[in-house]
Amino acid sequence: MFFRNNHFSTMYKQGASLYLLVTDQGFLNNLEVVWETLENIEGDTEFLDHQFNQVQPEAEAGAGGTSADQDHLLAMTLQREDEAQCHKDRQWQDFKEKHLGDTEGLTDEQLAARLQEAENVAAEEERQEGAGQAGPEQPIGPRSQREKKCVIL
Repeated sequence: MFFRNNHFSTMYKQGASLYLLVTDQGFLNNLEVVWETLENIEGDTEFLDHQFNQVQPEAEAGAGGTSADQDHLLAMTLQREDEAQCHKDRQWQDFKEKHLGDTEGLTDEQLAARLQEAENVAAEEERQEGAGQAGPEQPIGPRSQREKKCVIL
């Protein structure tokens, strides 16, 4: 095992040649490609099957750019996931600013105490609104008598 091109690779030596196990997602559907030669660091490599016979990867053999399409779809999926995570992080920051005030420099214990206080306030508001009505937009706080007995240790 070794680290190259920002990921770990499995290397195999047979005779005087070095081979890398192909783990690139672009070759996921190309079952013939198993090994890649490691002759130099310039990227001039050959692809081999499980018996070390040279094979032509589908993308280079005229498969119509399916690897590029898969890479594009993967990039779009990762972009959507990143945007969703950023939105979730922004919602958390908005919640903290609204309910907890300035949390910069607080210890974990101090932040937990503020969160508990916000939950207690939300629980009191929920109790005053009555059990038959909808709860707050941000459902926080204890939901049953049993949960109200929780304390910060």
